Amino acid sequence: MPSSSTPDRARRPQWRQGLAGQSVVVLWIAVVLRVALLGLQALIARRFSVADFNFFITANIIGALASIASDVGLTTTVIFVARGDGASARLLVAWLQRRRLVAAFAFWVIGSAAVLALRHDLTPGDVEVAGLLIASYVVQGYSRYQRSPLIAEQKPVPEAQLEFLDRGLAVVGAFVPMLFSRSLIYVAAGQLVGALAGYATARIAVPAIPRQAMNWSRSAMRYGLSLSIAVLATQLYARLDYLVLSQLATQSRAATYAATYNLILGFTLLPIALTRVATSHLSAGESTAKARRDYFAIALATGVIGGAVIALAGPISVRSLFRLDDPQLPTLCLVLGLAFVFMSVNSTIGVMAPKGGTEVRFLAVVGLALVVNLIACVALIPFFGMLGAGIATALTELFVAFAWWMVPRGTPSGNVSQPPVVSLIDP
Repeated sequence: MPSSSTPDRARRPQWRQGLAGQSVVVLWIAVVLRVALLGLQALIARRFSVADFNFFITANIIGALASIASDVGLTTTVIFVARGDGASARLLVAWLQRRRLVAAFAFWVIGSAAVLALRHDLTPGDVEVAGLLIASYVVQGYSRYQRSPLIAEQKPVPEAQLEFLDRGLAVVGAFVPMLFSRSLIYVAAGQLVGALAGYATARIAVPAIPRQAMNWSRSAMRYGLSLSIAVLATQLYARLDYLVLSQLATQSRAATYAATYNLILGFTLLPIALTRVATSHLSAGESTAKARRDYFAIALATGVIGGAVIALAGPISVRSLFRLDDPQLPTLCLVLGLAFVFMSVNSTIGVMAPKGGTEVRFLAVVGLALVVNLIACVALIPFFGMLGAGIATALTELFVAFAWWMVPRGTPSGNVSQPPVVSLIDP
C-alpha cells in the first residue's frame, strides 16, 4: 500500500524536483567563471597602471549595462511569453532578430561614448579600447538572446554550459595577449574575439527556426521591455557608487573600491545560480508559496554567511590578490559585508516579480533606488571617500529591502498581470 506521502510527491511541482541538482551544476559553472574573471582583473591590476585598471573596470561596468540595454527586453520576451514552448521561443528569436541587431549597434555606440566620457585623461588608443571592450559585452548579450530558448524549454544547465563557453572564451581571449604585451588594446581585442567565438558556438548549438506566421501582439514586447528596464536600473544603482567615486576620488581609492566590490560579487553566485534555475521553471508557470520561501531562505543564509566572510577576509584578499590598499579598507569591508545581507535577499525580487504580477512595482522600487543611491553618493563620497560609496550602497540596499518587503502591496493577490501568450499559426 503506498504511503500517504505518495500523492504529495506526485503533486510536487518541477520546481522542487529540479531545483537542487540543477542549481548545483549552474553554481559550479558560475564559480569557475567568477574565479577566472577575478583572476583576469587581478592580473590587470598587477601588470597595468591604476588608471588603466580603472579604465578597464569602468568599461566592464558600462559594457554590462550596454549588454542589458541592447537587449531592450527581447530575451525576457522570448523566455516568458513562449510559456515553456521551445518552438515558439525559437520562432520569436527569428522574428525579433532585426530589432535586436539595431539595438545592439545603438548601445555599442552609446556605451563606448560613455566610457570615454568617464576617462580622466584620454590617450590616443582609448577610443579603440573602449569600442572593443563594449563590443565584447554587447556580443555576449546577443549570445544570451540566442540561447534564450533553452531557458524557455526549462534547460538551465545546457544554457549555463553555453554561457561558460561564451564568457570563458572572452576571459581566455583577454588573458592570452597579456603573456606577450602590456598594451590594453590587445587585451580588449582578445576579449572581443573570444566573445565572437562564444556567439558562434551559441548559433550552432541553438539554431533559430526560419520565420513563420505567429499569433502574438506588441504587448509582448512591452512586457519584456518593462522588466528589462528594471534589471538595467538594478545594475546601474549597484555600480553607480564606483562610477561616482571614480570621478570624485583619487584613482587609487577608486581602484581599491572596485577590487573590493568585485570580490563581493563573487558571493552572489548562489543567488545567481538559483535565479537561472528559478527563471526556467517560473517561465512555464510553476510558482508556489513554498518555492518562494525556499528561495528567500537560501538567499538570506547566503547573505549572512557571505557578509561575515567579506567583513573578516575582505581586506587581506584585496591586498594579496590586487596589491591595492587603503586606510579605509577594513571599515569598507565591514560596511559592504552588512550591505551584502540585503543584496543577497534583494536578489529574489527580480526572479519573483515577473510571475507575481508585480513587475510595475519592481520597476518603481529599483527606479527610486537609483535616485536614492545617486543622492547618497553625491552627498557622502566628497566627505568620506570610498567609505562614503560603501555607505551609499548599504543605504540603497536597505531602502530596496524596506520598499519591497515592508511597504504593503497595492496589487490584490487575485489580480496579477501575466505576459501575453504567443503561438504558431498553423498553415
